[in-house]
Amino acid sequence: MPTIDRMPQAQPFITGADFTVADIILTCVLRELRKTEILARHPNVEDHRRRCEERPAFVKILNAYEDRLGIPRGSAR
Repeated sequence: MPTIDRMPQAQPFITGADFTVADIILTCVLRELRKTEILARHPNVEDHRRRCEERPAFVKILNAYEDRLGIPRGSAR
C-alpha cells in the first residue's frame, strides 16, 4: 500500500487528531482528482476526501459557492 494511502488509516486528519487548514487544502486538491482514476488506487485517501467534504462547514461553503454562481445545489460536488 502506498504511503499516502496509509496516512488516513493511522490518524483521522492530515496533521493528527484535529481537522486543520491542511485538510482543507488537501481536500481542495483531491477534489480536482475525484473524477479521474487516480483516487481509485488510494481508497483511504478517497475516503478522507469524502469525509472532509461531508463536514457541515464544507457543505455550507459549497452551497454558498453554488448560490453565488447561480448554479443548482450539488453542481459543484
